[in-house]
Amino acid sequence: MQPASRRRWLTHAAAWATTGVGSCATALDAPMTARWLREAPAPGQADRVDLRASTPLVPQDDELCGPATLAMLLAASGVNVPLAQLVREVYLPGRNGSLQIEMLAATRRHGRVPHVVKPNLNAVWQELQKGRPVGLLLNLSLPIWPRWHYAVLVGLDRPAHQALLHTGTQPAAAWPLHTLEHTWARSQHWAMVALPPGELPVDTDPAALGATLLAFERSQGPAATLPAWRAGSMRHAASELLAMGWGNALLATQQPAEAATVFEQLAKSTDSTAAWNNLAVVRQQLGQRAAAAAAWQQASRRVQAGDRAWADAVEATRQELGLPLP
Repeated sequence: MQPASRRRWLTHAAAWATTGVGSCATALDAPMTARWLREAPAPGQADRVDLRASTPLVPQDDELCGPATLAMLLAASGVNVPLAQLVREVYLPGRNGSLQIEMLAATRRHGRVPHVVKPNLNAVWQELQKGRPVGLLLNLSLPIWPRWHYAVLVGLDRPAHQALLHTGTQPAAAWPLHTLEHTWARSQHWAMVALPPGELPVDTDPAALGATLLAFERSQGPAATLPAWRAGSMRHAASELLAMGWGNALLATQQPAEAATVFEQLAKSTDSTAAWNNLAVVRQQLGQRAAAAAAWQQASRRVQAGDRAWADAVEATRQELGLPLP
């Protein structure tokens, strides 16, 4: 997203009739919709999803679509937070709305991991198939005069070419898909789900997932984040970031033997300096001095070969182990 757009991403739109902005558009103007409709559902998938029964509407007035959207997403994930409380947490009176950064932070405060979903229709479709409503940021006006509005996507209907949105005071309002695409595109297709730690979006990128989990850990701590690190590392076995996060969370929760297993697997598969160094620390904690020294030698070899980013940490470990200079 562009910085200028980020600064303007506020919510202050009133309830909007589906026959409003974009009513003159056609499917020819909506390439994402056209591509998605051409794709056949995956085996076992229905051609329509409707989550309105499991995602009760939280009605809102003109400026409270952010808190209301968050209340609906949290409730669908099993956390019920009063709308009034979320208004205090994310609504900015001076801006007449809520910023995305506040929406993500509030989700973390309530023990759910906020995942920004990949910006395409198929990604949100996959989340709906898993029974997860998706929060969308829409612009109900023009780019030069934005009217930002959060809504909750609770359904998609391929045969009818419609999306179902909890928006304003309207439950499961039926929008033409091309209208959804146009209003959603103006936020660069920003979308989020709120998931319990340990559940992941269907489509994840390891770097983005690692950043998401680091932010959640800063808010909720290693113990709460541990299931998410485990799930991410199991899905992306080659990710050093996710494996290190998993191992460090195990270590922080007093599980050194399990942490050693994770660090050793990572070190042997990737020759990671960080993993060798952490393995040395954990082996020392376990009273395995010879194994600690051997792991440290591998970390030192990597530093001497040019991986200077970890030089200070490896030297600190050498001193902790009481090993001579190489």
